[in-house]
Amino acid sequence: GTDYIAPDRYRDSLLPSIAALFCAFLLFVFWAVLSLHYVGQERLLASTVPHLLAAREMLGQTGRMLMGGIIICGSCAAVNSQFHLASRSLASLAEQGLLPGHPPGTFKRRRFILLFAVLIGGLMAGGLAGYSIIEVYIQAALLLWMLMFAMLCLAAGRMLMRRAVPHSWHGLVLAAVLIATTIFLALHHDQAFDLIRFTLLTLAATTGLSLCWLLKRPAYGINTPHHQPKGGTL
Repeated sequence: GTDYIAPDRYRDSLLPSIAALFCAFLLFVFWAVLSLHYVGQERLLASTVPHLLAAREMLGQTGRMLMGGIIICGSCAAVNSQFHLASRSLASLAEQGLLPGHPPGTFKRRRFILLFAVLIGGLMAGGLAGYSIIEVYIQAALLLWMLMFAMLCLAAGRMLMRRAVPHSWHGLVLAAVLIATTIFLALHHDQAFDLIRFTLLTLAATTGLSLCWLLKRPAYGINTPHHQPKGGTL
């Protein structure tokens, strides 16, 4: 999510994103080496919460409690970020006239955040978290996330090519790489049938909903980005 949180003054710089990813990479490498020092590789691979297992081996019950608190805080932060990004995406659709019943300037974020909370709470109360299939759903969501960025790169590349921007073909190449990677990961998954079925159902539902939105409130124009002579990214 570093592409969402970069400060405005660094919008044309890759430094903040690269620095954040590099620091996260070093942190994960350090934790992986430390975990392997205390816990065997087989035990880590067999556990669904290897970080909790490693923390308990390092500091005993104290480590277990600390890591449990970190997991809870991380989950709360992830859900909060999801609410923020989802509501911002819907607000962007409303500003473009693509969200039926919400003319520009009338979007109510709290209403949709409450809806998201009720849906997630209902699924959790129904026991979804206890089913093993949820791991397939999570992995399918990651593939859909990758596919979304592939479509963004493809659209940006096409728009920039129409404006004769140099190196605009980079977007098409990156889109092809992301699509190929998504297909490869889906086909080589242990539960490929369930994963592909869920992915296709999600795409079909999203496509149908998008068509209904466009039929009710068509998009009359698209604002294409202006080319910046230096530092521009797709």
